[in-house]
Amino acid sequence: MNEYPCHMCGRMTDLRCEHCDEPVCEECCVPFTIHNQIDFALCQCCRDGDEARECLRRGREDEIQRAKDEKLELRREVARKKAKMELHAEQMARTVNMVSEMFRGMV
Repeated sequence: MNEYPCHMCGRMTDLRCEHCDEPVCEECCVPFTIHNQIDFALCQCCRDGDEARECLRRGREDEIQRAKDEKLELRREVARKKAKMELHAEQMARTVNMVSEMFRGMV
């Protein structure tokens, strides 16, 4: 087995990070937990990079969803205004017809 110095702390190790292929000791590896399910050697640098990329991806997804929600709310608001204007126009037409009927017999 060839041992190399860990690229993070300098300890001698024979492990290599799965992502960057750099030597990494057990102390600098991401430990296996129920949350990450990592069963291979992964250095903290690569894990931090993965987490940062995941955070950016989630941020972009949130922005896209927020834009969709805003667009949908704007459409709803426009539809409400349109319905309100149509109702107002219908009420005005009925009012004009009623007034016209009232004055029709007077002339």
